[in-house]
Amino acid sequence: MPLIVALIVIVGLIVVLWIAVGREQGPSAADAAVSYALARARGDWSIAYDLSSKELRDGRTRDQFVAAHHGAYEPDASVARPHVHVENSTALSDLAVVVVRVDDLDLALRVDCERREGSWVVTAVAEA
Repeated sequence: MPLIVALIVIVGLIVVLWIAVGREQGPSAADAAVSYALARARGDWSIAYDLSSKELRDGRTRDQFVAAHHGAYEPDASVARPHVHVENSTALSDLAVVVVRVDDLDLALRVDCERREGSWVVTAVAEA
């Protein structure tokens, strides 16, 4: 009898953990937008490539994307650790618009995001 009770408790715990892990949504659209803005402010275009949608990459490979953006902005030493925060965020189930501010550069960006294959990607970026 104690063995049956123990097995029922173990099976119950497995079911609860399975449901809890299955409901984990991962990073939000705001997280993706802040990560993109940080990568852009640091000049880390490789990370920006990872967070970008195919449309934002314009069909370029990682090396081409990094090379095209490398000269666009080179952070100086004072912006080695930029501070970014969300000013406004509107998210639906699979679309989001997030306005982030990079305080050190006095720059606000409107970042459009879309959920694809279970994660958020940046589809468009413009100064806000």
